[in-house]
Amino acid sequence: MIFNRLFLLALVNTLLSSHVMGRPCEGATIIDTQIILSPTGLAINETTWDCPKELGAPVARQVFDRDLVKRPASQCTMPRQCVCGTTCTSSCTTGTVIENDCKTLSNALIAMSGTFFTLPGQATSRTSGTCGVAFHNNFPSENVEYCWDDMGTRLLVNTDTCLTRTAQCLGPASEWSVTTFTA
Repeated sequence: MIFNRLFLLALVNTLLSSHVMGRPCEGATIIDTQIILSPTGLAINETTWDCPKELGAPVARQVFDRDLVKRPASQCTMPRQCVCGTTCTSSCTTGTVIENDCKTLSNALIAMSGTFFTLPGQATSRTSGTCGVAFHNNFPSENVEYCWDDMGTRLLVNTDTCLTRTAQCLGPASEWSVTTFTA
């Protein structure tokens, strides 16, 4: 019976990783996934990924930043590890999404409060329809805290600029990134 459960879990992980949803990073495997309901009523797939390869600098940089407001320390639970409100350098990439799916997901994320942590070498994503957005932690040994509404704002900026194309926004020294990907 335990073997059957382990086999079924491995099969579901393989199917989800390979066929049902896109991957936010090369070689990604699912660690955990769940469906959550946003304050706007949108059902969102929240997934934690293991990303074995560090993300590099985007090709053909095109900078498009909107000012995010640096959070007071009181809004982050671990201020030293918090990158909420920090700007990043963006570029459009080659994948495709449906613009309206990204805008709907963006609005749902902006309506959310709070922060989340991503472990080193992992990504935290939220997907809906054809659109996914992921926060990647490229720090070698530190957990990083990020704000859900910043993830939504970054997705909106990426969508407004790249329209139906995917995007990557790298933080300082490529220590973290937010990517829009095909779900």
